[in-house]
Amino acid sequence: MGILFKVVSLYSYSGNDDSDLSFDKDQVIDVTSIENEEWYLGEYVNKENNELKEGMFPQNFV
Repeated sequence: MGILFKVVSLYSYSGNDDSDLSFDKDQVIDVTSIENEEWYLGEYVNKENNELKEGMFPQNFV
């Protein structure tokens, strides 16, 4: 998937599902898809372990 745009999280988000993307406040996230008017699909690389994190997250957190 290509990157549509980048966003910065305004708040921390802890997902409730394995398909959710959890992140801390001020995390830069690459948005790869707009799922609907409330959710994005995105990814970022965890700086602590260099692991790619990806999943869905609510648009109102960025």
